[in-house]
Parts: sequence; structure tokens; C-alpha cells
Amino acid sequence: MPNLGCELVRNTANSIIVPDIRFGDSSLINAIPVIIALEQGYTGMINDQYIGKGFVLAPETISGNMRNDGLDNSIVKKLPYSDPNNKEVESVQFDLRVSEWERYKDMQTHMIADAVGLSASSLSSHLNGGAIKTATEVSSEQDRTANTVENKRALATPAINSILNTVCEYYGVRGKVGIRFSKAGLTNLQNLTSQTVQKYNAGLTSLKDAVSDLNPDANKAQVDQKVSDILEDKKQKDDNFLSEIGALDRMVPEI
Repeated sequence: MPNLGCELVRNTANSIIVPDIRFGDSSLINAIPVIIALEQGYTGMINDQYIGKGFVLAPETISGNMRNDGLDNSIVKKLPYSDPNNKEVESVQFDLRVSEWERYKDMQTHMIADAVGLSASSLSSHLNGGAIKTATEVSSEQDRTANTVENKRALATPAINSILNTVCEYYGVRGKVGIRFSKAGLTNLQNLTSQTVQKYNAGLTSLKDAVSDLNPDANKAQVDQKVSDILEDKKQKDDNFLSEIGALDRMVPEI
């Protein structure tokens, strides 16, 4: 057995926190202060909900009766030196600051995304700025997330492949195996299709390369099959067109 089925995946070559330990740093190291701030903000929000629990100020003459109705925790008896003419029950409700905490959370999420190399909308779909974005802006955001994902996959791939081959060897499976990640969700298909078609029409890429670009998850055999299907379909359409032209020629009377 080449290993024990355990592999070390390092995000960085060395650690900036403990330089002598060659385990690397976490992928989230740049976001740790922001994550702490987000946690503190969540604690503050929960504290506001606790403090903001509504209660009632009731004059002494009726507060006792209200407590008998099971509202002990929500009733506060007015001080005796309060205005004797004020016999009304008053509702007290502090502001929960829901909208402020929501903006705070969104701000911290934006900062986390910037720190780890993602677009904010990848972490939370509503963080798109609220405005209609151009195709270039959308593509730029998606490219940022895709680049980060590809980078992390490249770091993990050797270790995953090593473990897979160890498992295969343990079970007596011959040959080498490897993981191939899907690119689904990481590509703007509309932009990719437009660019690929333009390149193909301009003669800058072959049909096989165009098909491969449009089907990033397809292997070589699948790409070859798609190319074969396209060529066969094109040949069939050309034959049908020629047949229709021939039929029209036969229908035209000779002069």
C-alpha cells in the first residue's frame, strides 16, 4: 500500500501564523477577522431580540389581575409615584433593528467574499447589488468564483486521486483512476455559446474544439460522438436540400 489512505492537502506552501509548521494556512485565513465580526453581529442581533421583547406597564390596581392570567414575565408594575391620573396600560416595545442587522450581515458577507476570492452573489444570491448588470459584469463575477473553485480543486485533486488509487489497489482493481470535476454552475453558458459560435464562424477554431468548449464535462469519446452526429445531421440536410433542388428542376418545363 503506498499510503494509509490519508493525504495532506495544503492550501499554501507555508504558514504565515506558524512558519515552522509546513501545513499551510486555511483557505479562510484572510476572512477570519470578518467571520469573527459576523459572529459578533449575530450575537448582537440575538441580544436585541431578547432585550426587545415587548412588555406592558400596568398600574398597580390591575397588574395583579393580569399576572393571574399567566402574563407574569410580560407585566411590569408602574411605580407608585407615577402620575396617579395615568391608569392606562402602556405597551413598551424596543426597536429590534432588523433592517440594520440585515445590512450589517450583507456587508460582512461581501467582505468575506472579497477575502476568499468569490463573488458575493455566490454566497448569497440576493447580493447582486439590486441593479441590472451587463453580461460583462455578470461574466466577471462568475469568472472570479470559477477561478477560485478551480484553484482549490487543483490543490485537492492529487490527494483525492492518491486515495482513490489506494482504495482500488486494496480491492484489487487494476489500472489508474482519477477524479474529474464538473464545471456545471461555473460557466456562463450564454456567453460561452456566443463566443464559441463567433470563433467557429470566423474559422478560429475547429468543430471538435467548439463542441469540446460547449461541453466541458464531456470526455473525448463523447465529444467525438457529438461531432459525428453533427456531421451526419449536416450531411442529411445537404442531401435533402439537393433532392429538393433536383425535384424543382424536373418540375420546370423545357423551353
